[in-house]
Amino acid sequence: MGDNSAVSFNTGFLKESAAGLAENHAALERGTDYKPVKPVLNECRKVLEESYRELSKLAKSNKEIPPAAEWIIDNFYIIQEQIVQAGEDFPKEYQKSIPLFKNGEYRGLPKVYELVLNLLNYGDNVVDLDAFGRYVQKYQEKRPLMLGELWAIPIMVRFILIEKLSQKASRILARKRVRDNVSNFLGRLDESINEEPNVFE
Repeated sequence: MGDNSAVSFNTGFLKESAAGLAENHAALERGTDYKPVKPVLNECRKVLEESYRELSKLAKSNKEIPPAAEWIIDNFYIIQEQIVQAGEDFPKEYQKSIPLFKNGEYRGLPKVYELVLNLLNYGDNVVDLDAFGRYVQKYQEKRPLMLGELWAIPIMVRFILIEKLSQKASRILARKRVRDNVSNFLGRLDESINEEPNVFE
């Protein structure tokens, strides 16, 4: 009984979210200036490559690394392929042909970017095809999507997941650097204490 209620609540929330988002998008003016995705992908690639190098060194030295770091190491070449594919699938001519945000945080990105982002955030970055189908269907009741927008949805899934993965890798590296700095500081502190003359002798 409890499980059914949870499913019903989740489905209702998804439909309400999709309808609200569609109404908001329909009211927004269409932008003409696009934000190229390739520079974003290139920046993500640099972060992920740096993360891979640093994390691989840790793994080779048998130091403990978090599961997320292990996943990045194990899937690095697949990630690289996905970055290249996302760039090839979304050339500027294509991007400029579909509705873009005119202003705000997502200025220059397709309106379906936020549609995909919302659903991924809600589903903890898990791609549930059934949920995606229901979400898009409810969205289109308020704002029908162009064929090009529908084709852009799987591209946006790939693009957003790459962005999120890059952000995760940045946080892992930042934590590693903090630990390294603390460790180095404590090491210097120990050396300084050991070098101090013992005034009580």
